[in-house]
Amino acid sequence: MKTILASSVSNVFNKSLDNILEFNKTILKYCKEACKYLSDIQSYSMYPSSADEEEREMIDDEFRPVKQTLRDKMGGVFFNLNKLLIMRDNIVSQLNNILHLWKFKTLTLSKMYFRIFNSFS
Repeated sequence: MKTILASSVSNVFNKSLDNILEFNKTILKYCKEACKYLSDIQSYSMYPSSADEEEREMIDDEFRPVKQTLRDKMGGVFFNLNKLLIMRDNIVSQLNNILHLWKFKTLTLSKMYFRIFNSFS
């Protein structure tokens, strides 16, 4: 019976680790997407070295809507990224709690078995 229970716990633990791995892959994807938007915004914000104040204003006016659209998209990415990070942290925290309880029960059972074994010796 204990082997079946341990196998079940092991399967749940492995599934949880797989879920955390998938969360991390998705988080990385969102980080890369945010970096791409940031890079695009930066490229639209660059001026030629010879540009005077008037040219800079003209460039800003021309690309302002594009940069705002990119900022909005980046904001959406960070919103989703924040939700994923919170969910992942909650899963990791709960797994840590489970492992702590499991470790405590295992130590308690080991001590109990040790006492029983010593009483027979």
